[in-house]
Amino acid sequence: MEQWEKELERHNLQKAFSCALGYPVDIEEILEKARSGIYKDTPENRKLGRVGQHYGSKKTEEKKGEERKTSSEEEKLLKDAQSKDPDVRMAAMTNPNATEEVLKQGMKDKNNRVRWSTMGNPKATPEILKQGAKDKNWHVRWIAMINPNATEEILRIGIRDKDFDVRKAAKRRLEELESKKTLQKAFDAGLISEEVFEKARSGIYKDTPENRKLGRVGQHYGSKKVEEKKTSSEKEKLWAVMQNPNTPEEILKIGAKDKDPVIRGAVMENSRTPEEILMIGAKDPDWMVRWVTMQNPNATEKILAVGARDSHPKVRTVVMTNPKTPNDILLMGAKDEDWQVRQAVMENPKVLRDILLIGAKDDNWKVRHAAQVRLGQVLG
Repeated sequence: MEQWEKELERHNLQKAFSCALGYPVDIEEILEKARSGIYKDTPENRKLGRVGQHYGSKKTEEKKGEERKTSSEEEKLLKDAQSKDPDVRMAAMTNPNATEEVLKQGMKDKNNRVRWSTMGNPKATPEILKQGAKDKNWHVRWIAMINPNATEEILRIGIRDKDFDVRKAAKRRLEELESKKTLQKAFDAGLISEEVFEKARSGIYKDTPENRKLGRVGQHYGSKKVEEKKTSSEKEKLWAVMQNPNTPEEILKIGAKDKDPVIRGAVMENSRTPEEILMIGAKDPDWMVRWVTMQNPNATEKILAVGARDSHPKVRTVVMTNPKTPNDILLMGAKDEDWQVRQAVMENPKVLRDILLIGAKDDNWKVRHAAQVRLGQVLG
């Protein structure tokens, strides 16, 4: 193109832009901005303080303000992670903005519930999850296995765990990983189409003419419409809300009846959940929700009595470890069919000497040992 033709084209472009916008424009600035995405050094841009900034971006001051805000929030979370109040520490660990440094603090916490919350955070790194996989508390190890960030190495630690439920969770996740590997091999070998591969791997319908026609692009395979389902992000936020000690009671009531057991469990973990709502948790269809309920500091004798008759031995066991469990319930536990329940009775700090004498004659040596150790402490 000749030089005069280029100049004419520029002139026409400038005229067209000016007419469209209703005021005169500098076509050179528009072209420069379009090419580089950066505001040119002009008097107007200097006046607006946007020289050198990316077109459409926020001002540098705003960015700095956001950075300061992020830094301030991290500092607050780090401070909360070291609070004397375990509820404050739990809230810091469930915060979706918790950094790796904050979560590392939670992993060192002596309170089991704080470490549970740390393992449940979707930002927990494999390094943190690996620590959780070796935690002394089985529930911390169990949550480490179900965290989506758990690697194959972590899951292989879980399948050797002494606890059945931890092994079961690890085995299920490993099977999922193996299934994905098999799908990848089948796809690489040309045995399945890309659409089938993507659908099977992600569980989400791909953007194709047929799926657009059916209005299911982006939806989970076999699920209801996306609008009717909580996204994972919404679930994480809801989980944090239900664990927050400042959440109003009426909201906790709704959460206690949620379809997702993870959300219901979060309600039962909340230290401000009242007895009325905890009773709902004590009768929940999911044993894990019932297990969490029995450890809530607001669990009354009435709620513990429900847990003492639970069908799942882990729920009955955790009732017997609770210092608030009265001795009439502990006596019931001393005669339980499961030896771990009986052992938990003997290790309860409030158990009476008469109950310990029953345990000292137990058929199981671990129960007898626990009773004899406590008798030595009582008599000593």
